[in-house]
Amino acid sequence: GGLPHAIDMDPRGRFVFVPNKAAASMSVFRIDQSTGRLKTIKGSPFFIGFNPYRSKVHPNGRFIFTTLWADGKLAVHAIDQDSGRLTPVNGSPFSLNSDAPVHIAFNSDGSRAYISNYDGNDISLLDVDADTGLVTFRENFRTRLGPWSLQVVEGKELPANAESVMFNVSETSGIEQFVVTQSGLQSRGVLPGDDGVSGVIVSPNGRFAYTIDKTKNLLTTFAINPETGEMNPVSGGMVKTGRDPSDVSIDVNGWYMYVSNTADHSMSVYYLDPQSGIPKEVRGSPVPTGNGPVSVTIDPGARYSFVVNKQSESISVYRFLSSVTPLIFEARKYGSPFKTGKEPVDLLVEPTGRFVYVANAGSNTVSAFELHRKTGALSAIQGSPYSSGKKPVALAIHPDGRNLYVANESSRDIRLYQIEKSSGALIPKNYSVKLGIHPKSLWIDQEGNMLIVLSKDGKQLLNYKISKRNGSLSPVSTH
Repeated sequence: GGLPHAIDMDPRGRFVFVPNKAAASMSVFRIDQSTGRLKTIKGSPFFIGFNPYRSKVHPNGRFIFTTLWADGKLAVHAIDQDSGRLTPVNGSPFSLNSDAPVHIAFNSDGSRAYISNYDGNDISLLDVDADTGLVTFRENFRTRLGPWSLQVVEGKELPANAESVMFNVSETSGIEQFVVTQSGLQSRGVLPGDDGVSGVIVSPNGRFAYTIDKTKNLLTTFAINPETGEMNPVSGGMVKTGRDPSDVSIDVNGWYMYVSNTADHSMSVYYLDPQSGIPKEVRGSPVPTGNGPVSVTIDPGARYSFVVNKQSESISVYRFLSSVTPLIFEARKYGSPFKTGKEPVDLLVEPTGRFVYVANAGSNTVSAFELHRKTGALSAIQGSPYSSGKKPVALAIHPDGRNLYVANESSRDIRLYQIEKSSGALIPKNYSVKLGIHPKSLWIDQEGNMLIVLSKDGKQLLNYKISKRNGSLSPVSTH
């Protein structure tokens, strides 16, 4: 009774479970094995928690999980294998650190549960004890707006020493491609390029690479050979940008590309053809930004694009109008653009999508913001901005989200900050590494084992091993 929303059945086909959203209860029925008729079991309906939205029986059939919309929690009940009666497990309901959970999915052995949170715009990952039903919250993954349902498709995990690929854009020698392994860097050769090449990016599927040329105002598409890593220009893959393109970014889905055009005070947006990889400018592009945009960043959930306006000393935030539109609608009613320090040049979103950090080269500081998950609005974190070295130009965050590295061009060093987990505040670690170069950018591999520094002139790469214990850096090699 009370607006039943969804039903589920135990794996052995003996019981049916119906959450009643308005009645805060769960109705349980026994299935007559000969006729298929349903009979209410003794004690049903059972109080389950307020606004139960959807229930899912654990793969072992011993527990039932229920999302509680209003409380942002997950209720877990043990199922009596003889009677079908429900009993809450110890600690239930469990917090999801999000809002409006709706859908539940398990991996094949039931050791992990995934919950989509409609208002939280994320998916909660939980570890599940299959013997007790106890769940332990691990982390939230950012999604687009209003995630409604999900499905787990399992495959083979990548080996721990899986290779990554990075590119060094040199002002004099073109684009050098490197393979990154746990043992270091290995060059795969140089792709000839003009002096104006200022940026390179690889599509999420690894099939295509793109360069931007700030003198020719040109975007070029290359196909990547999956076996050799060789890059070849794609026929018809040269596309015009705005004037003085400064940075390029692709959303995690590989659907759209964004290019900041410094001289035009605009952002060009392209749809990426999934077969040819060729960018096609979308309707409404380019869109206006602040003055002198120098970088464009997409958050991990592909919900917002952030443009750093160096001359305006601000950040423009863009949203999408619906799930199939690109991020070209500026969030003006939510406060965009947002002020930064002097001469902002680089922006990073930490892995969970909760916090944003900006390097302010003109004020020798790093600004820290909390990102509103529904609107994209930025709120300054208490204590922000934080002092850095002289002329911070590049940021890097370790994949585990615990440490922030800041490269300072004038003081030629890297400084380390701890990211406070709950607030996003930066805690200086009183640790720095002196560099023999003026740094331009930082890069950390997906495993979080190495940090690579690119020099300002594009001629040198410094390779450091990252300590898993405290985040300190040990030099490995120079290229």
